[in-house]
This record gives sequence, C-alpha cells and structure tokens, in this order.
Amino acid sequence: MAAKKRAKTRRQSAAPRVENLEFVVEADEDANPEDYLFQDPEYREQDQERLDAFNRGDWRMVGVRAEVEITIAGTVQTIRTPGVWAVESDSGQSYFNDLGTQEYAELLAILAEIGIPKNRVPKASTGRWVER
Repeated sequence: MAAKKRAKTRRQSAAPRVENLEFVVEADEDANPEDYLFQDPEYREQDQERLDAFNRGDWRMVGVRAEVEITIAGTVQTIRTPGVWAVESDSGQSYFNDLGTQEYAELLAILAEIGIPKNRVPKASTGRWVER
C-alpha cells in the first residue's frame, strides 16, 4: 500500500490591523526656554516677560508625536514617531496642526518600512489629539 501524501497547509496570517491614530502632546521635561531666549539684546525685555510667564506656569514646553496601534496575530503593539520637542504649549492650534501633519508623514514612512502600506493606515483627519 502506497503512503498517502499529506497536503501541506499554510497558515494564512491576517494582515496587521492598524487603528487608534493619536497625536500626542506631552510634557518636555528636558527643554528649557532659556536655551533660546536672550539670544538678541534688543529683545531682552520681551524675553524676560516670556520667561516670567513660563515660571508662573502660563505655558510649558511640550513634544508632539503621532502613534497608532498595530494588531498582529492578536498582539497589540504601539508604533510612535520620534516626535518634535521643545514646542511652546501656547503656540496655537494652527502650528500644532502643522506638527501633526509632519508627524503623520513620519509615521507613514515608519509603517512603510515594516511593510504596512499607507492605505491600511487611518487618515490623518481621523486622528484624535490627546494630552499626556
């Protein structure tokens, strides 16, 4: 009796699921406004006012990054961009939107490097802004 050949079955892995796009604003504890203030003597008074406002807690230094969750075979991983740091927290929403666009492009590049095409990534407009 001849041995039966067994059909090889190959486990089909599902494509990674990419979800929960967030633009994260978090404290930048390493930044110091004195690193860039007081560079021009003509603005010394304005720079001092700005530093006083910082010391009162009127604004702070933050970083902005984009992140998503990727689910592969039931395991969830968070992928984050390196971020842009030493941003003044009172910079205005327009500037933060520009940083979000920049970080989203960086996130797409990172995901492409690990084989995830941009059509599998949530659109930037669906991302939510969070503070941590």
